[in-house]
Amino acid sequence: MGVMVSTVKHYYDLAMTAIIRPPRQRVDESAFLGARHFDVTNEKGETIRCTWWRPDVPTTRCLVFLHGNSSSRGAVSQILAHAVISGVSVLAFDFSGSGESEGDYVSLGYFETDDLRAVIRHMRSFTEVTEIALWGHSMGAVVALMYAHEDTNIVAAICDSPFYNLKRLASDISGVHRCLLWPCVEVIRAEVRRRARFDILAVNPALIVGDTHVPIWFIHGDQDELIPPEHSIDLHRKYAGDKHITIFPGDHNSPRPTEIIRRSMDFIVRRFNHTTQGRLDDIQRGDRRDVGGIRTLQTTNPLKRPWDQSADVGAGPRKRLAIQHEETKMPQRDLARLETKTTRDHADEPLRATARRRVDREETTTNRETVVIAQTRENF
Repeated sequence: MGVMVSTVKHYYDLAMTAIIRPPRQRVDESAFLGARHFDVTNEKGETIRCTWWRPDVPTTRCLVFLHGNSSSRGAVSQILAHAVISGVSVLAFDFSGSGESEGDYVSLGYFETDDLRAVIRHMRSFTEVTEIALWGHSMGAVVALMYAHEDTNIVAAICDSPFYNLKRLASDISGVHRCLLWPCVEVIRAEVRRRARFDILAVNPALIVGDTHVPIWFIHGDQDELIPPEHSIDLHRKYAGDKHITIFPGDHNSPRPTEIIRRSMDFIVRRFNHTTQGRLDDIQRGDRRDVGGIRTLQTTNPLKRPWDQSADVGAGPRKRLAIQHEETKMPQRDLARLETKTTRDHADEPLRATARRRVDREETTTNRETVVIAQTRENF
């Protein structure tokens, strides 16, 4: 009995550390050559530390990078050069509770969405930026999904390894069935409410992706044991807008293949070009209602998140979600398989055959959807 209690306490402490107070990764700003540093204040009055890189040629386009849990804006280094070479400025910031920003806790996307809102409001109000895209990893990918639901002016988003919801993630990590895990989750949930003032089950991208329409590309490593790729696959299936998904060889934190980063940036640039052309068409038609309007944050309700409802959570000042629980059957997968799924008119875009990869393809078309399954013989 004593061993069981000790084991439960061990996993409880581990969960609390991972959820609200993982190790804080410090940032050496001296390594950020040619960048501009500034601070933004979030809704809780905490200082958010930001770094902005701009290409040599002036641009109104900005890619905002969103780091993962137990990480910092320094993780932007993997995509920085690709973005700047593409003529896009890059903004990275430390979420509250992470890096050099103020805050005692992280919230796996709950309050981090407020941080992103404050940063984007600053960029639209005080800089020349008028077009914004998002690139998020892990927790940052969840933030990108939740923010894209409320801000229809976001041009596009890359979501690298998001989780479906926290209940399913906890089950995958522990190996315990969700029904048996629920009592433990409830204990952790109550303690997180007490300490960090948020409901962990309110961080649930699965509830809002069916009503989100920003063009998006999901990418996920096929060997990811922290957040299995089925999370991205199921989010992609429920997503309402233009969507793509690529499952590539790699794990949760492994360096992303250069080809994946290059093609993701091509997707971002195409969406920027599409948005610019649309605004030019408006001008030619004499319809000026949207000209410059992208500087205005358009949300369903800027003071209340779309997943918030009437239930009070803990002693926090805001109304929180009356949690809805979804049970999703996880699909079978082959870890040696590279699956790319595109919809609508973009079935020929992701992961085209190159000289560096030979694949056998089987294509099945149903209505407006094309599924391409490629057996990988060589890694990128």
